[in-house]
Amino acid sequence: KKVAYRVLLEEDSKGHYSKFANTMRQQNLSEYISFRSHLIECIELSDKHLAGRGKLTLGQIRDAITTADPMKTRDEVTEYLMAGCRSTDADEMAVKEQSNVKIEIRPFIKALSQCLLTKSQSTATPASDASQSGRE
Repeated sequence: KKVAYRVLLEEDSKGHYSKFANTMRQQNLSEYISFRSHLIECIELSDKHLAGRGKLTLGQIRDAITTADPMKTRDEVTEYLMAGCRSTDADEMAVKEQSNVKIEIRPFIKALSQCLLTKSQSTATPASDASQSGRE
């Protein structure tokens, strides 16, 4: 059978999308909002649990991100750390992470929230498994 993708996904003559396309868009937005909230909650709970008083190390934030999405690869988590620190330099992130300097989580969360935050697909290799088996 053929699927009429154009009918399902294109605008009609009045600029409206099909119910299917609108449902898919709403589901995608809902998943994005839900994951973003979960990720922020994990960072905030880490701060509360570790008595960070609004400050965590990048290693602690990495752990919180991995808790929120265990299927994220190490590189994907590093991209989130870079986004939260408003950095484009992975080497700089590695140095900051190794130095265990605490950073303010409020500005980090604000910067991170401006990025597209997506939950990993279930077929990815978890970052924790990759580091334990020597694959990074």
